[in-house]
Amino acid sequence: MALDKEIILGLLQKAFKGAEIELIDYAGDSDHYELKIKHKSFEGISKLQQHKMVYNALGKYIGNELHAISIKSSAVKVMNKDIFAQIREIIGNNDVVLFMKGTAGTPMCGFSGLIVQILNKLRVEFVDINILEDQDLRQGIKDFSDWPTIPQLYIKGEFIGGCDIVKELYQSGELIDILKRNEIKYN
Repeated sequence: MALDKEIILGLLQKAFKGAEIELIDYAGDSDHYELKIKHKSFEGISKLQQHKMVYNALGKYIGNELHAISIKSSAVKVMNKDIFAQIREIIGNNDVVLFMKGTAGTPMCGFSGLIVQILNKLRVEFVDINILEDQDLRQGIKDFSDWPTIPQLYIKGEFIGGCDIVKELYQSGELIDILKRNEIKYN
């Protein structure tokens, strides 16, 4: 009897909230899996202890419906508090900040480019921060906002969202409301 991938993911997500999880059914039979998991609870403990935690999360399924699972576990790197201080300073000292891939003049991804286009169309002055130049900042901004993707837009220190959210806010007129409420000049 095989074990559905969604059941395994559900058990792991319940046991390891916020974990980065990749689960591959490498035999294609829902019986043999490869698991890559990163979680903060693995910090400072041995691989053996990490694997025991995973086995405990999967409980009665190990050896029964789940015949074999190859585990590659690691701790999520805890960001240096200096990175968070740097981010707080950037968003605290600037009314509108876009953490992006590339620069406003040369966006390095379409999602970043779309937010730049929206801000430019509204003639909003903003600071662009190229996260490709600093890997600690790249991960740090994701941890700071608890948002997994780049770009990220901040207005008056408040995280507004990524590309899809900013696009929806722009199309609905809510982005202009946010700019007005925060006394940000636009046109």
